[in-house]
Amino acid sequence: MKFLITTVLISFMFIALIGTGMEWRKQQLQERAIEQAQAANEIATLKKERSIALDMIKERDEELAVYKGRLEKLTTESQDQLSVASEKLKKQKTAASQLAEVNVLCALESSI
Repeated sequence: MKFLITTVLISFMFIALIGTGMEWRKQQLQERAIEQAQAANEIATLKKERSIALDMIKERDEELAVYKGRLEKLTTESQDQLSVASEKLKKQKTAASQLAEVNVLCALESSI
């Protein structure tokens, strides 16, 4: 009889121990699931932030392309203006030297 009671008590202890172990394991799984959910939320947040950053970079690239186009246009225009001014200066120098020659000739003629 003692053996039977001891066996029953030991069986109940094993059952209680197994139940406790299962409860502990369940708690661990729940904690792990919460950690995984938090990690998934963080990943989703990071993906959204990355997408926003990429959109901002794309907008900046577009703005830079516009400014680059404007700069190229202004550079071309200023080079054209510089060429025109250079030609005008050459013509003025030529005219000035011709005028100087005419003045010298007039001075020679008037002195003769």
